[in-house]
Amino acid sequence: MNHFQKMLDDIIDEVIAKEPEQDRGTILKSITSCLTRIIEEIPPGILESVKNDAFDGVLEQVRVIQTQFVEKNREKWKYAFDHIETLIEICSEAGSNVNRRSRPSAAVSQDLLFDTLTKLHAKSCLLAREIYCLLVNGFPDGAHARWRALHELVATSIFLKRSDSKTVEKFRHHKVVDAYKGARQHSSLKGRLQATPPSEHQISMLQEEYEELIRRYGKNFKNPYGWAEEFLNITNRRATFADIEKAVGLDHWRPYYKLASQNIHATAQTISFSLAVVPSNEDILLTGSSDSGLIDPAHSMSISLTQVTANLLSYSPNLDDAVYLKVIESLCEDIGEVLKEYLNK
Repeated sequence: MNHFQKMLDDIIDEVIAKEPEQDRGTILKSITSCLTRIIEEIPPGILESVKNDAFDGVLEQVRVIQTQFVEKNREKWKYAFDHIETLIEICSEAGSNVNRRSRPSAAVSQDLLFDTLTKLHAKSCLLAREIYCLLVNGFPDGAHARWRALHELVATSIFLKRSDSKTVEKFRHHKVVDAYKGARQHSSLKGRLQATPPSEHQISMLQEEYEELIRRYGKNFKNPYGWAEEFLNITNRRATFADIEKAVGLDHWRPYYKLASQNIHATAQTISFSLAVVPSNEDILLTGSSDSGLIDPAHSMSISLTQVTANLLSYSPNLDDAVYLKVIESLCEDIGEVLKEYLNK
């Protein structure tokens, strides 16, 4: 869409031909007011035309193309998708069974760890479904980015299960730190944000809770992983997620975690590498779906979902949990073998 600029260039060239002593800059300045009027008046009409075209059929054509892609993608990856979807359903069902069985007694005993592990597992199942949806629709880089979040849930779940009750309590209370910092930041930017900020009363209430928690747990509790620093015995610096990974023996996943982070942060590597793009001598700028690059995020998600489910099932296991776990672990291994077959095709 360069026809307006071309029209302007043609007009300037025509004026220069008639008055060669004037340069382009001088001519452009002389018609600034006209340009301003054009820029203000033309776009609304163009937008209305674009909307009419889109609503009258263009969007429908785009949707048909995407639907056709999904159908072909499902066909190509059917065997793997069927295994993955089955894993997600079994893990969700296993977690639901544990919650139904143990929730009543956990409520009576105020078992905060059980409540935390079940919530982390439920969130993990939700993320697994999001990842699966992205894979089916041909967005492996997005799926890998969501796996990064799933991996954080897994490591945190395992860490909390191995920690003490005070650390679990601090983890749950840390939401106040995040809420208070977020509310203050929102309020400080209220002049630039087109959204109603938290009221002074809300911020005051959060501040009271925040300061009470700092008094109870110490000044380092305000750090992003301040809830874990005491249990990790970190005193000379701030704890990081890498410390959580290392503590639970998942630090070997760091290369994959860093790779997935590229799809979250704006770096040169982010625009230079994509799972969805097949290696080529051409500089391909992908803006849509792809049926390539699904193996890594699919396999990583399957392993992580198995890990977080195993962590929950081993909390207070019975025979049903043991059977579920064996089935889930076997299915996860099968997924690895199935994906390896696709890799060799």
